[in-house]
Amino acid sequence: MIATSPLWEEMMQSVSGSRVLIVEDEYLIASDLASYFENMGAIVVGPVPTVAAAKIRIDEADAAVLDINLGSDRVFRLADELKKRGIPFVFYTGHNDIAIPPRFRGIPRLLKPANRSLVFHALFPQITAEDIDNDDVASVLPKLRLAARLMMGDAEAADRLVASTLERAIHEVKAGNPHGRTEAWLGSMLEAIYRRNGSEFLN
Repeated sequence: MIATSPLWEEMMQSVSGSRVLIVEDEYLIASDLASYFENMGAIVVGPVPTVAAAKIRIDEADAAVLDINLGSDRVFRLADELKKRGIPFVFYTGHNDIAIPPRFRGIPRLLKPANRSLVFHALFPQITAEDIDNDDVASVLPKLRLAARLMMGDAEAADRLVASTLERAIHEVKAGNPHGRTEAWLGSMLEAIYRRNGSEFLN
């Protein structure tokens, strides 16, 4: 069994205990999302109904769910700050006609009333890992993503680091190379790739 490194143990966070900022001005939707995320083990920050209120709480967030249209204001200034800090977020809106700026290409956008589990999995995406002999890859992936964001400081670069790690893991399994417990194995691989090639993912 491969032991996790001190760096990995320090940076690894699970969905359980992650702080999710909910920015939503419709009370029933905000309350419903908050209850769902709390039941999933997350710590809900807010909910808050305005961009100004959200900015006050942004330091508390590990991830965020953003309604695009907040009264007369749009949430894009807040999204810029979240992206700058490497905090993952999703857009959750009832308006299909609002154009999202090109700089947010790749950020998930869900239309209300999307199932709450879709919101959760857009924020903490899981993979189908049939090619990986795993002891719970789905639960490890959010930890990898959060650790990568702390390492890279850039959300898109962090996602590229995670993708590279999973590609390498699949290659190792197909080659028949042995590995220990999945969480420790993928964590060590993520850290090794970061140390060796981390700067490449920022390009």
